[in-house]
Amino acid sequence: MLETEIRGLQLLAKSDGYKGAVALHNRGSRKNFASLMELIDSLFETSSKVLAVRVDLGFVRSQLFGGSLNYIPDANQARAYLRTMLKYLRQKHGKMGLLAYAWKLELGPDKGYHVHLLALYDGQKACRDIQLGQAIGEHWQHLVTRGLGLYYNCNANKQEYWKLGIGMISHSDTELRDGLRLAAAYLTKLDELVKLALPSPAKTFGKSKLPSAKHSGLGRPRLKKQEE
Repeated sequence: MLETEIRGLQLLAKSDGYKGAVALHNRGSRKNFASLMELIDSLFETSSKVLAVRVDLGFVRSQLFGGSLNYIPDANQARAYLRTMLKYLRQKHGKMGLLAYAWKLELGPDKGYHVHLLALYDGQKACRDIQLGQAIGEHWQHLVTRGLGLYYNCNANKQEYWKLGIGMISHSDTELRDGLRLAAAYLTKLDELVKLALPSPAKTFGKSKLPSAKHSGLGRPRLKKQEE
């Protein structure tokens, strides 16, 4: 059923009438990228080190995650799972040094609906990126989706990235910060299929809001998180 829906969406994406909508969405992607980079840069202005953790969240039908079962959530179900996941992230990982996060919902013929999640922590409070990625993934798999979801912990597989932008990143490390910039560009890139599949104005990208700095007079200012 999902494969038939995706084939129809792929044909629609190639139609002449869709080109204007693509241009509009591309402008939105550029705006999202600028906004995400403003958030990331603000973290480095107030933190000497930022721990970047990326986890891909999917469902057991996904060939990417090696699933053998076949669970195909619809758009509303996938978005409900995501909302539950973000609530957990805000409530629990805020105590672990979480400063900010960003996510992207995608739709693919092999993977169905899936989420790319980027979580950014205070490097002075958090240092075990692989364990944090695993905690996020295990919560998704066992508690959010009740065994219907699977995950890929990117931080446990850093050797796969030609331009690394995850793990511990210091304020002065331009190479890793460039890699994080690439990750931000990917998160905000237009995914035509999911934009076509979701009802307007449903979001396919989101992030926490720009933190406001509280200056204590000593050291770097502390951050107060806000969510959107």
